[in-house]
Amino acid sequence: MFKNSSAKLAIGSLDNPDISVEAHYNPKELAAQLTVPWAAQNPSKDAFDSECTGAKPKTMELEMFFDCYEGAAPDGKTVQQQLNLLEVLASPRVPDSREADELRPHFCIVTWGPEGPPALRCVITSLATKVTMFASSGTALRAVANVKVQQVHVTQHSQIDNEIEQWQATTRRTN
Repeated sequence: MFKNSSAKLAIGSLDNPDISVEAHYNPKELAAQLTVPWAAQNPSKDAFDSECTGAKPKTMELEMFFDCYEGAAPDGKTVQQQLNLLEVLASPRVPDSREADELRPHFCIVTWGPEGPPALRCVITSLATKVTMFASSGTALRAVANVKVQQVHVTQHSQIDNEIEQWQATTRRTN
């Protein structure tokens, strides 16, 4: 199961629980959008009747901060390793495969502790990274990653709902 702390914004793979990225600092804001389209019916009337044509997947924009200027991160990963893991999550899982399921990027989950927004099962639709400080050796010390995700309904993973419920129950008990 994807592991994260109960207090930091994190994104992890539902396909490989060993791949997860936790922000070193929580963002000041989190943007989410849920579009519910409506269509006008009977436009010849004075008053329009409206019909819901179905909800679109929720989208979310995350800004993740990484800082190793004063030393190693709590998880021991360097800034560059965190950025590399985000790229892994956004890239095809097995680029040379002939299997369609292996050519897609990772199904992910975004969490922000047990009291934060509900966990979101998603895929990364956009990733932009910017290294904002380097050591004299060229090592990345600080970076920002802007990650856009889109909600997905993951049917291939029969145990995911149980794992999410287990994780949420465990973090509630430990806090």
